[in-house]
Amino acid sequence: GSLNFLTDRGTTQYKEVRQAIAHLMDRNTFVQSYAGGYGVVTNGEYGLSQWMYKERGADLEGKLTNYQLNIDTANELLDKSPYKFEKDGKTAWDRSKAEEAFDKDADGFDYYRYNDKGEKLVVNQYGSEESPITSLMNSQLPVNAKQAGMEYNVTSGSFSTLIDLYTFPKEDADYTAFSMATDFATPFDPWLYYSKEGPFNRNKVDDPKADEVTEALRKTDPDDKEGYLDKWVDFQLWYNDYLPEIPLYSNQYHTAYTNRVQGFDTNTPEWPVSYQINAMKLSK
Repeated sequence: GSLNFLTDRGTTQYKEVRQAIAHLMDRNTFVQSYAGGYGVVTNGEYGLSQWMYKERGADLEGKLTNYQLNIDTANELLDKSPYKFEKDGKTAWDRSKAEEAFDKDADGFDYYRYNDKGEKLVVNQYGSEESPITSLMNSQLPVNAKQAGMEYNVTSGSFSTLIDLYTFPKEDADYTAFSMATDFATPFDPWLYYSKEGPFNRNKVDDPKADEVTEALRKTDPDDKEGYLDKWVDFQLWYNDYLPEIPLYSNQYHTAYTNRVQGFDTNTPEWPVSYQINAMKLSK
């Protein structure tokens, strides 16, 4: 599960805004509420069953930013963004004024951040109305964001509308954040999704570093396992910093079957029953 951004337009084109949003939510609550304990919070684009994570995950985790709910950190990040002024576009935005306004009237809060053109820091998210994740975000982000001077709005609707808005955005798109989820293909090739030339670059990433790390990964000699792992780490470090999406959780799947089933060797999500079915049979 993830919160995906358009990174080339609107307020989410700024990395500091995306990182600030990651510090305005409690992702542990998402895991407990949505996955019921059958999931973990992640800080990169990986699943626990991937062989790369099994090989390097323990070392990688210590190098990644663990985005936790921290409004102070969110404010520090936004102070580095263009949205560091009051409405006049000149006076520096003041955290103490925001705290006072929020404590006085949280519902009527109106002390937001602006850039030097007088444009308000607004993020509009679209999510599927069937998704409990959308509801969880709506319960956290709009309120927490106010304390960082950000107006955050969550709209829910049909999944088909969500896909259309995310895949074919207008230049002045109303929505630049989307509740999404994904699984992982084999082989793992993020060039398809984050390179400027990638055919599935829905986030509209245009970053030379992304091109570099994803191209290096896909061009690794198939026999160079350690070289691939080194480049996989480089990609995860880029992803964790650039944050084209905020990873929310990674599911943990468990499969149960009767002992009558023979040949049930599907020990990873990358090798489902449909791949193994010809080797399976029922014993008498």
